[in-house]
Amino acid sequence: MLTSCKNGLPQVVPHLSAAALARCDLVALNRLFRIFRMETLQLDSVTPKAFIGSMRQGGSIACSTEYGFSVQVRFSMPPDQFLLGYIHHAGENSWCQAVPLESGTAFSVMPDRDADFKFGASTRITHVLLPTCAQYGSMAKPGMSKVDPHYFIKLFQSSGSTVFARLERTYQQIRWKVILQSDAMYEDLTEPVDFQNLIESHAAASLCASSENILSCPRSRRRHYLTVQRTEQFIRANLSRDIYVTEMCNAAEVSERALRYAFDDLFGISPIRYLAMLRLCVASRKLSDADGSRRSVKSIAMNCGLRDLSRFADNYRRAFGELPHDTLLRSPSNDENFPEN
Repeated sequence: MLTSCKNGLPQVVPHLSAAALARCDLVALNRLFRIFRMETLQLDSVTPKAFIGSMRQGGSIACSTEYGFSVQVRFSMPPDQFLLGYIHHAGENSWCQAVPLESGTAFSVMPDRDADFKFGASTRITHVLLPTCAQYGSMAKPGMSKVDPHYFIKLFQSSGSTVFARLERTYQQIRWKVILQSDAMYEDLTEPVDFQNLIESHAAASLCASSENILSCPRSRRRHYLTVQRTEQFIRANLSRDIYVTEMCNAAEVSERALRYAFDDLFGISPIRYLAMLRLCVASRKLSDADGSRRSVKSIAMNCGLRDLSRFADNYRRAFGELPHDTLLRSPSNDENFPEN
């Protein structure tokens, strides 16, 4: 029951019970924002469950998620969009480009940039996709047609001042609005999100962040991330054929022990397990984007190095909750932009 409210919104960041999390449609999640490329890769073997809510206002989209599983998420921003976000609670071993994430972390992904995240189970996050072409309040200057990326620090801890407290409250309110919007009982009562206030709050907190607030990466973690990056680049370039651990080691220029240690440190799984999940993830994206009249499940599976079609179908259904053929039959034209709540 909600007891403490202000402006119709509770003042505590909502934590949804495990029963409130539904099986997560990873196919839909990968296509959640069709405006830019978002790729999710499940890292554990549990049934993927999550809460995913969204609100769309004009060219801006607010999304709040609570993950019940461990997942790697990669955002690739187009030149006319940027992403602002806040981590209400960071699950175990969450990171961004190997930088350890803490609860209360604010982040940004600027236009034409990529960001690689790993969210541990129980992570609660709110992020907002915004157009760069609009001017926002006090940030707007004469002749300024785009948001200046210098206003935003990529990762910082929001604590210790009234400026950071304002930012936290802003994201709390957005999360509540998204949750209420996702419930048919409250969707007509939910007030619009004040995106101008969000951008100004985030920019002000970024400008006030000291060196103590800005998150950094330990040198050893950075080495592990570079090892994983080189390995992943090699895998993606050779996905259609058999790949062996010795080849991964050669590509990353490390020993097998160092390779396994890097993957265990960052993902909690082996390189072989990561390879298997990445094959499924890429196959899902190709199936989701393909024209069913021109491509077949077999051709896409082979292109991803998945030659045992029966095993592929079983593993795909366990990961995505449907058969590969079902994903292929989903017409991209029917999933434009973002699903309405």
